[in-house]
Amino acid sequence: MTVALKLGGWDKDTRLEMWGQAGLTAPVCPHISPYFPRVSYLYSDSNTGGTMRHRILHLMCVVVLMTAAYAQQSHWATPDDKTATFMVDMERKWAEGVCTNNGVISELLADDFQGTSTRGEHYNKADELRDEKGPHSARGCALDDAKVRFFAEDVAIIYGSEHAIGKDKTHPDAKQCQVWTDTWLKRDGKWQIAAAQDNKVDCK
Repeated sequence: MTVALKLGGWDKDTRLEMWGQAGLTAPVCPHISPYFPRVSYLYSDSNTGGTMRHRILHLMCVVVLMTAAYAQQSHWATPDDKTATFMVDMERKWAEGVCTNNGVISELLADDFQGTSTRGEHYNKADELRDEKGPHSARGCALDDAKVRFFAEDVAIIYGSEHAIGKDKTHPDAKQCQVWTDTWLKRDGKWQIAAAQDNKVDCK
């Protein structure tokens, strides 16, 4: 019987996290190290070196690390995912907040939030709070679509779109549509947006 394991593509921090989730330390599994950029490990019952106990322990390490690796795979949120539902609701409020001050920014954006506008300008949480409290000339603000993909237990990206009328003050009757990518992080048990990228598109 031969069991082979190859781990590649994860950065050092991810490998260390997987290592910790598995409850393992380097001395326990000396042939598998989270510090290596690519790991290759082979267990064979034809290997007469070492004790049976060590070979069994190494095989257990392989199984546990394979399980941890699978857990790290990204996935789309299911319709009944409560966390994803919360995120989409907050995204909807942010889209609607272009038309009116609904007070969503304070809880929605992380303090170190950084975004890129449709004009290519960078903005932060303070900028959004200022805009939220300022005058609102837009109308018909709405979220069109939002899809949530989880990349880890504390990382998610939402791909969405929205529209508003009169967002551009120089064209008060023009409908403006945009697509965006928002990065959500869970820190201290709280999900917030840490980064956003907005792009203006033609309305369909």
